[in-house]
Amino acid sequence: MARSSKILSGADVPARREETSLRHRPEPQNGLIYDLDWNAEERLAEWHAVLAETRGQPVVLRAAVLLEAWSDIEVLQHATWLGPLLVASLLRQEGLAAHHLACIHLGAKSIPRERRRARNRGDRLADAFAKLLGTSRVTVNARRQSGQVLGIDGAKRGFRFPVWQLDKDGRPFEALPALHAMLGNSAWAVYRFLVSRHGALDGRTGLQALQQGDDAAVLAAAEGMARGDFD
Repeated sequence: MARSSKILSGADVPARREETSLRHRPEPQNGLIYDLDWNAEERLAEWHAVLAETRGQPVVLRAAVLLEAWSDIEVLQHATWLGPLLVASLLRQEGLAAHHLACIHLGAKSIPRERRRARNRGDRLADAFAKLLGTSRVTVNARRQSGQVLGIDGAKRGFRFPVWQLDKDGRPFEALPALHAMLGNSAWAVYRFLVSRHGALDGRTGLQALQQGDDAAVLAAAEGMARGDFD
């Protein structure tokens, strides 16, 4: 229970290694049973990001999103049961009964699977972001390729589109294409620039400066970074 509370609070909790037994599991891990490239810490960090992004949402809605994200991200190879327990712990912390999970499961089962899930996770993420923009997944991917929107490559799990790249009117920040061009058309470089603090921006992150309408300063800071200037 204490470990669950730490995970839900966003604390840095390393993924628990499954107990090893010569009787129950071969050592080293068998590649036919375990994905040897599985990075549980990275996947848990991705679920933590969803946990942070959903703060402020109605509790039951947040629980449904987190439960779906746990299944979608596939955080642990052989402990899928832990996700519902974490979400139940969240509901208890918020003073709601864990029995809400049964309602969430029943509601999800009432929707045909083909409507709930696209063929791959990348399509689902692009579809969700497209709805925010009032456009199509094809258009979102075209804008990602041209640098008009920020799409973070999740390797085997498709592209993620951070919601915070939208301004108060729900449109992608106008500076994004220029940022991509200045930073070598690398989405990860743009992401790191936006979430990091910069001396050239008076200690603000690139994102904070964009949210305050300071596009010129943001582009000047990105240009300096591209030249190798130190903040």
